[in-house]
Formats: sequence, C-alpha cells, structure tokens
Amino acid sequence: MGLLIGGEELHNNHHTYPNSAKLSRKAYEFDIGWFWIKLFCFMGMASVVSQGPVVQRNQKKKSLDSDNVWALLNDRFNVMATYSEEVIGPIVKAEYIKADKQGRRLLKKARKLLAVDEILLDKGKRLKISRLLETNAKIKIIYDLRLELEEIWKQRGNDVTEVLVSLKAWVEKAESKQERALDEFVQSLSTYYMPEPNKS
Repeated sequence: MGLLIGGEELHNNHHTYPNSAKLSRKAYEFDIGWFWIKLFCFMGMASVVSQGPVVQRNQKKKSLDSDNVWALLNDRFNVMATYSEEVIGPIVKAEYIKADKQGRRLLKKARKLLAVDEILLDKGKRLKISRLLETNAKIKIIYDLRLELEEIWKQRGNDVTEVLVSLKAWVEKAESKQERALDEFVQSLSTYYMPEPNKS
C-alpha cells in the first residue's frame, strides 16, 4: 500500500506526530514519501524541519508524572493498540478456554470487536458486545477500562496536571482489579517519555 499511496496509509502515525516529515516509525512500515524527501535532501532541493520527536521508553522509571502524560498523549494510538494486544487478547483467550459452548460463540471474535472504536461499530456488532458484557464480568471490566482510558486521551487540550490526575485515578482503578495483564500494562505507562525534538 505504501508504494501506491505514498505511505499515507500510516495515518495514525501522522496524527501522533503531525509535525513530522516522516510517517514510518517501525522497520516494517513502508513510507515512500520519506524516500523522496531524503532523495531531494541529498540533491540539495529540500531540507527536513522535523522528524518527531518519537516517544521512547525508559524501563527503569516506575512512577507517573507530567512527562509521561505528554508522551502517552502523543503515542495514544500505540498505547491503545498495546492495551488490545496485551490486556484484551490474553484475557479473552483465558475466558474462552473456561467458557461453555455459548460463551465461546460470543468470545470467538471478541478480541477484535472489543478494541474497535465505538463510532465504527454497526448495530449488529454493538449488540454482540452488549451480550458479551452481560454474560462475562471480567470482559466487561477490561472493556469499560478501555473506554475510560480513551476518554482520558480526549482531555489532551486540558492542563497536563488535570490529565495526570485522571490517569492516576484510572491506574488506581485498574490495579484494584488484581488482573495480571492489567497490572503489567499499568506498570508500562510510567516508562514512556518524550526525547528532545530532532531538528535535522
């Protein structure tokens, strides 16, 4: 796709780093637009103003602060993808193993459905999620927490201190559920930080 549409399929990356000339962030992401920009730079026909900055991780950091808030807000799409992969995925899998035939039918496509933005769900998919949440308390917990975390990201126009208060309250609530996958995700939030912007 990157070859055909100039790397523009990396749209979440663009929204995460709107001032960056480079859309690709991972080794497997193909951004042909960046190739042309670098070629023009080599020929002296262009110069790169900004490439980020790109959120990084410091595994030694253990507590949340305003620096984390800025990084998490910038990397919120990847944070939510991680929540889907490391929280929703394992818990849905564990619940599927324990479920009866009817429960397994509901859980079969739950991982993908539970990670989709509510706006993108049609009536049928909303009904499936509703039925699942009515029959599985653990799934309801992680789904409600996902929605609450997304609401925090919507506060990005607010003062950083306000967002930090909301995030800490969310973390405390998540930790109270005593769910291993949730605990590990929560602990990872404090590791995010923003490096100095790359100007060249």
